[in-house]
Amino acid sequence: MKNLKDKFKANPTTQIEISSCNEIKNAPVNVYIHGYAAFYFKVDEQKFKDRLSTIEGKNNLFVRWPSEHFSSAVINGVMKGVNLNQFKKFTSAKSTLVNISIPLLLIGVEAVTQIKKVQRKTHLLDVELIEKLEQFLTQNNLLNQKINFIAHSFGARLLINALENEVCQAFFKTHNVDNIVLMGGAICREKVNWEKVLTNIEGEIHNCHSKQDLALLFKPDLEKTIGRYPIILNNLQTDRIKNHHFEGFDHKSYWRNLDKVLTTVKLEPANFTFNNDSTLMP
Repeated sequence: MKNLKDKFKANPTTQIEISSCNEIKNAPVNVYIHGYAAFYFKVDEQKFKDRLSTIEGKNNLFVRWPSEHFSSAVINGVMKGVNLNQFKKFTSAKSTLVNISIPLLLIGVEAVTQIKKVQRKTHLLDVELIEKLEQFLTQNNLLNQKINFIAHSFGARLLINALENEVCQAFFKTHNVDNIVLMGGAICREKVNWEKVLTNIEGEIHNCHSKQDLALLFKPDLEKTIGRYPIILNNLQTDRIKNHHFEGFDHKSYWRNLDKVLTTVKLEPANFTFNNDSTLMP
């Protein structure tokens, strides 16, 4: 019974929380940042962290941030639709199709509004991300370790915003940030100062993208996102930006095939494998 209750226990958060999946002395730090609508249930987050803890030889950190969830958009849309129908006193004599279509339309409006809200959050939480990470690294004696970031969707947008934000520059100048891995990044490739991002890391930018990522295709704007297209620099020639096309990957495939991602970007050796249980994915 307890397991059943845990399964349906909501996992709300109003601020950024950083937790350790495992602890290894004198080892690099991998920081994982999820995207939109991830880990609505507490048990799902814990299972995912348990999964990350099986990656050996790294201090695996999990960043949880208030990325909303589409379920609230559905609920809000339905409630507004019901209230509107009641207000207009629709009866069974009137079109049943209208009574159904209004809530569906409002659900769509709520979903678009929520996505834009989450997108704005990535520009408001970048400083908090770095401040919380600095505190965590200090408290756990990890300040001198190499740091890799692995970020998905709007989590990638959150990370890039931090790398560009002047307030966060001291962190990147004083810590050894090695590589950043961007998976299905929900950020416009033309709106990022990639040269500045490169100055803040020692290693490489790995952009994991797929034309089969339809979630980004239907994002409510005209951005040409790095999750669907390679990063291209016009004025700077560099081999520190690596574009990896993952054929057939949809938006959630990166977490479901995280071992393939980590081996492709060379954060793990070619023979690295671990549990890719699709039921544990954000």
